[in-house]
Amino acid sequence: MKNLHFGCWGETDHMPVKILYFGCWGEAGHVLWQEGHRSARCAEAPSGVACPFRSGELDGGVFLPGGPKGDLDGNRQPQSLCKLTHDRGWTLLACWDRTGDSRYNSNSTFLAEGDHDFMEMVAMAKVHFPEVVERIEKAATLVCGK
Repeated sequence: MKNLHFGCWGETDHMPVKILYFGCWGEAGHVLWQEGHRSARCAEAPSGVACPFRSGELDGGVFLPGGPKGDLDGNRQPQSLCKLTHDRGWTLLACWDRTGDSRYNSNSTFLAEGDHDFMEMVAMAKVHFPEVVERIEKAATLVCGK
């Protein structure tokens, strides 16, 4: 595991890392967030903090573990089960999460520029989005699945 040193955007091995969160934060509805409860922009938006993913990709189940979004078998969407994905130069840690929105298919995703492992992503999420991680882990500890 790399030495983790966090700066304004996060930092691993002394290199700045952009860290974002996609999900519910304080209200129902999935939004892309920056640290400090500030909204960010997905790929389709021309301004703001850019990330290469469209909101439909982040909310569409592509990066989520188990069955696809819309699969009504609750055994395939256990709370806090995560999937780690590396795509387009970013690492995504996506999990099923009904702590911010109780509806089935609700999910949360932490995104960071670069290549990171599960433990690094959880550590960065805890530093930059502590309220969100605490809320999720009150229901169940984040675990990495497939």
